[in-house]
Amino acid sequence: MKVLIPMLCLFLLAGCGLEELSEICDETPDTTYLVSVRNVNYAQIGATHLNDPVNHQVDICIDHFPANTPAGHQYNAAVDEINRQEGSELHFTTKRTGVTHKDPFDLVPNAPTASIFDYIDISEPMPNACSLPGDLTFAMRACKHDQSGGGTDHFTIMAKSTNYGHFSDPTSDDYPKTHGILHELAHAFGMIHTPNWDANDKKYISTMQGNLEYLSALDVDYLRHNYPDATPDHRNYVASSLTRFNETKAIFENQNPDAFFVNGDGYLKDCATNGDPTFYAAWFNTGSIDGESEICGINKIFLREKSVSAKTIELKTWKIATMPFLSQDQWQGRVSVLIEDASTIDFSREWELVFKVNALGTLDETTTEDNEITMDIELGDGSC
Repeated sequence: MKVLIPMLCLFLLAGCGLEELSEICDETPDTTYLVSVRNVNYAQIGATHLNDPVNHQVDICIDHFPANTPAGHQYNAAVDEINRQEGSELHFTTKRTGVTHKDPFDLVPNAPTASIFDYIDISEPMPNACSLPGDLTFAMRACKHDQSGGGTDHFTIMAKSTNYGHFSDPTSDDYPKTHGILHELAHAFGMIHTPNWDANDKKYISTMQGNLEYLSALDVDYLRHNYPDATPDHRNYVASSLTRFNETKAIFENQNPDAFFVNGDGYLKDCATNGDPTFYAAWFNTGSIDGESEICGINKIFLREKSVSAKTIELKTWKIATMPFLSQDQWQGRVSVLIEDASTIDFSREWELVFKVNALGTLDETTTEDNEITMDIELGDGSC
């Protein structure tokens, strides 16, 4: 069957001609790593769920995480990522007014009345709770307490003071990041670390492995199972900041090359190997309906200049396999890239590596804000 490409989108793929694009869309996509994420062993993935998931209030330390600061934005982004998921009644609300920094005993009180996010100052006396004061190996920790009826009434997410320069220096950008806060919030709503999962589920990517910018298909499936709500028909393609080949976690910005040069013949080379670069990417359909088999969806990996010109260098473009609802897919491979217009490249500018799922926007989905993962790279002329 011939797949369709809306004509408007044909002009959005820089560096890829119409003939080449047509050839890509005529290919049979690779399904080696395509897996549906359904009917997992939910009990092994997590338990002790929130007793009050609808508009669950979290008190945020106004002294360290005001809403209009970069540190505060990191928390807001993590909460927004959870709240936007369709088919889940879990929704966090944020209270900052009047919420000042707490000492360790107030972070973990005998009779909690609220869930809390704050730093814990380990130079102060600490309660004998939440593995304190003995275990201080964490950077951030979620402590579920005030439990009743097999669930959790309140929780505390504490960031250790000595792990973040921001605790004592408000100008520092060393503060808890969205992916770490998202991981701890997932602990709070019930999920546990991957090693404790059923063996059949360990192939799935999850915020439980850390360093995930957006919730995975598994995470969304878990929310819908444990906090079910009406789910409108939709698709949502999401770029992953993790891969999980052979059940091994790898972070996008660590796994992919971060320095390149264009050699004398115009070929892009990896500075670490002096050879053709190898790339890795993963993505999800976190929606509630399958992908559109009759429409050609495209993924791209490319370099992009970080300026108003936003010049791009295409590295790899391929057709997306039709993704069932709640599924994940991955790709890995070495590419040979000849840059025919190398003289037009400004090597003095800053560049980034970009992976973009549904790059042409041909596939219908609810949002495109989560379609892209980036990392800063170095690009040199002739050598590294």
